[in-house]
Amino acid sequence: MKDRLCLALACLLCLSTGLARAQDKPRIEPVPFHSISNEDVEGLLKRIDLDFEKIDEGAYKIDLATFVVILINNQQNLQLHAGFRSEGRLSLKLINDWNKSKRFSRAYLDDENDPILESDLDLTGGATAGTIKEFLRTFRISVTAFAAFLNEGAADSDRPAEPPPGAEPEPAAEPES
Repeated sequence: MKDRLCLALACLLCLSTGLARAQDKPRIEPVPFHSISNEDVEGLLKRIDLDFEKIDEGAYKIDLATFVVILINNQQNLQLHAGFRSEGRLSLKLINDWNKSKRFSRAYLDDENDPILESDLDLTGGATAGTIKEFLRTFRISVTAFAAFLNEGAADSDRPAEPPPGAEPEPAAEPES
């Protein structure tokens, strides 16, 4: 009887040690991108059911919340770019007010004094497909809020700012290394 009790305790000890080791193993995380090919970008856009049109090598026109947005893939970073038409009626102060109160996008006036909204995602430290999907979702929210912000700021003018139909803004220059 004593032998059986010792055997049962030994089995229980081995089993509990094995369970403890299994719990110490790190969770398996999705493999992050440190750079992303155009094929991977296109595959990701298809997987999340986002309509897109390739307009140039590494540049895609996508529809986010009824706005035309340009996605630019520079391999190690992604940029989202939305242009709006304002007939030059918006002030730099209004754009600065946006930038002072928002964290995940930046706005500026282009050479024609039309507002632009952009956001960047650096992949060099690693980003999963989920991170990129969240980047797109956050920009969709930002571009919707920015349009409302511009319309409020342009309320005194004859015509509110609105995205130009079929607009294809010039892709931003690749960041310097």
